[in-house]
Amino acid sequence: MLAANVPPKFPKVWAVNAQGPFIRPIPVDSQIGINPGYASLNDGFPPLTMTPIAAGGVPPFGQDMNGILQQITEIQQWQQAGGHWQFDATFAAAIGGYPAGATLSSKVVLGRKWLSTVDNNQTDPDSAGAAGWIPPPGQLPVGTPVPSLSASVPYGYVPANGLRIGNTNAGGNSANPANQLLFRFVWLNFSNAQCPLFSSVGQAIARGPNPDSDWINNNNITLPDLRCTALIGVDGMGNGGLGLLNSVPFAIGGTTQVGSVLGETLHTLNSNEMPSHAHSAGISDPTHFHSSSNFFSAGTSSVNVGGGGSFGFQFTGNTTSTGTGVRVSSSNGLDTTYSAGGNQPHNTVHRSMAVYWNLAL
Repeated sequence: MLAANVPPKFPKVWAVNAQGPFIRPIPVDSQIGINPGYASLNDGFPPLTMTPIAAGGVPPFGQDMNGILQQITEIQQWQQAGGHWQFDATFAAAIGGYPAGATLSSKVVLGRKWLSTVDNNQTDPDSAGAAGWIPPPGQLPVGTPVPSLSASVPYGYVPANGLRIGNTNAGGNSANPANQLLFRFVWLNFSNAQCPLFSSVGQAIARGPNPDSDWINNNNITLPDLRCTALIGVDGMGNGGLGLLNSVPFAIGGTTQVGSVLGETLHTLNSNEMPSHAHSAGISDPTHFHSSSNFFSAGTSSVNVGGGGSFGFQFTGNTTSTGTGVRVSSSNGLDTTYSAGGNQPHNTVHRSMAVYWNLAL
């Protein structure tokens, strides 16, 4: 078959304008013994229509021919127009379930697809805990964070900005039936401490027995907040812990919990975080120079110099405490500063590019 050999499409279904006595819907069950000669999906055209009239047969009905060709061409026209199928419980039961590899469209999020991974699948893929269905290759799972360089939120996503989502009666910041799958994902994967639940009037509440009950009861849930936040892998991920996050400050959660918030943007060093070091002190007088590695402290009146000698000095009004160093003056011209710096926090954020984070519905 060649790609260029596209068969003609049906601009109209068969017998689209046939009415009344010229067409009838084809029943599913056999009409033998009920309506002699009537076609059905069970029998097709029954044996009576293939029996000679002289032997008591009847000719096939034109109404049945129009009916079955209309039903077939309606399906073909739908497919030619790019139409897709959604889960149908009645149809699934009639055929014994969808086969592995079947692809259906979601009834909740326009454009989302579901791929059956098992045969005889009669589970609604949009339902809670739907087994046997996954997003097809190339489509992101619900709740996946996606970076964007545009402030416009694309269709099928909501911003991960810490606001709240729910159904059309839930209030919150985004009230949309398409939020249901993401609502369920956040409810199941984040604790109420991480992503609190609220009533439709904005009151913080405890979670119900399951996400679908909270959805039906018009509650709304807080989205993960990725403002000013980069992403980092949790420790372990099925391969044992590295321990590299053990000393990192956590605002929410811990090293192995998805959705934890950790780290900081600015930090002021404390004395334990400074490198171990010694200050050298220079002491001068009008004729020569003495150096010492001793650190002066308040209350000290002399310091050992060189080979065991000492040098006397006095403290004036600009001495400081031992915790921050000592500025020393003496009558012979000594004036040495042993502490400096502004004690300001320093940046701990690595070079990054700011983006909009969006979550897949």
